[in-house]
Amino acid sequence: MKNIRGFTLIEIILSMALLFAFIIPASNMLMVCCKTYMSAEAQLSSAVELQAILEVIKSEGDLSHLINDGESHNWPEHPEITYQVLPLHKYKVAGQEILYQIVLQKSLPMGTIYKMTGTIINLQKGILHHGETTEE
Repeated sequence: MKNIRGFTLIEIILSMALLFAFIIPASNMLMVCCKTYMSAEAQLSSAVELQAILEVIKSEGDLSHLINDGESHNWPEHPEITYQVLPLHKYKVAGQEILYQIVLQKSLPMGTIYKMTGTIINLQKGILHHGETTEE
């Protein structure tokens, strides 16, 4: 029976300890990488979505359908997106502000994902009034 070769209990325990010493940090690193990737993907898709909305607003050049009271309001088609219209008082034509800052923000239950700011010149016939929208 002396010729039977095999591993002793100590050798098996040591090899398992070494194996777990590499597997546990590697699995933690993999989890962190997955969370970072998912967060970056959510931010990128939010940035693209907000940029598309901002481009639509800029292409229309008409802010009359937006509420201009400096408060955050939900975007009609996307309840997770809020907007603010802030007049830049330095720029007026005939006493009416024509340059506005638009602040878009996308929020999910886990928190704010992305916030974007842009400026637009309101040249259409719809005139923004404080706290309401009207048409001339």
